[in-house]
Order: sequence, then structure tokens, then C-alpha cells
Amino acid sequence: SEKVLVWLEHEASPDDAVGIVFGALVRIARDLTHEIDELEAEIRRATKARDEAKVFTRLQAVPGVGALTAALFISEIGDPGRFGSAEQLSSWLGLVPSEFSSGGREKRGGITRTGNKRLRAQLVEISWRTAQHVPALNAVYERIKRRAGAKRAIVAVARRLAIILWRMWRDGTEWNPKRLSTATAA
Repeated sequence: SEKVLVWLEHEASPDDAVGIVFGALVRIARDLTHEIDELEAEIRRATKARDEAKVFTRLQAVPGVGALTAALFISEIGDPGRFGSAEQLSSWLGLVPSEFSSGGREKRGGITRTGNKRLRAQLVEISWRTAQHVPALNAVYERIKRRAGAKRAIVAVARRLAIILWRMWRDGTEWNPKRLSTATAA
């Protein structure tokens, strides 16, 4: 964050090797942040010219979802109507558990990881931030974390987040965290 960069600048002494390295790292971090901001602005300009401009803006209202995630979600999904249900979307993203069944025995494994690897990875990554800022998703995370661990819990949050974004796009609804509960996030 900018706060950390300012602190590093003040703590770094230009007289020693550590201070010189910190100064260089701060400059690199600022350059990269500036470049990311320019890329996000370019994505915003590109999407404004498309039909999905309203969807693009609407999805970014969700905590953790920025321009890159919204653009990736829209471009990879293509048409939200192609999925008849949330289960179909989750399956396409590979965010559902694999199952090994034989006879009367059922065993579930890790996620299937079929479908779109880029979008799945991005959803999992932003879910860490979203779970911190959305109480209903944080409740899901904490409940599953106690039983199955943090990694499985965050994948469950990513699945719910994907469904939320898909429903917002499909139904044309706005982000409203008060309307969201653990039941509707499922």
C-alpha cells in the first residue's frame, strides 16, 4: 500500500545498503502500480465501447472485484444465459468437488479443476479480500474453515462469489450486501 511505501521511504537510510535496496524497491513498486493503473484504465476504455459496459461497472461494486477481474469474468463467460443454473456455472469453472462412487459408496475429493483455469484462479485470489469485507461470505469462510481448512473454505467462497457475479449479470441486479445472506450466497 502507499502507506507502507511512505513508511519504507522514511525508514530507509541512503547511507547504507539496506536503505539503497529499499529505495529501489519502493521506486519499482510505484512504477508497477502506475503501470497497473494505466492498464486498468485502458480496459475501462475498451469495455465502455462494448455492450457489457454497464455489467463491467456493476460487477466492480463487489468488494475485491476490480477492472481486471470484471473484464476477465465478462470475456470468459461470454453469455450468462448459456448456464441454466448456478451448478452448471460452478461445474464449468471447476469449482465443484470431484466424486468417486462405486456401488453404495460415495467419496468426494478436491475440486474438479475442469473448465477455465484463469478465471477460477482469479476468483479464488480475490475471494481472500472479498471474504474480509462481506460478512455473509466471511461467515461461510469461517464455518468451512473450522471443518475443512482455509484453502477449501476460500474455494467455497470463490464458488459463491462466481454465482453472485453471474446472477448480477444475468438478472441485471446491483450489488447489495444487505440482501446477501449465507443462504442466498450458496
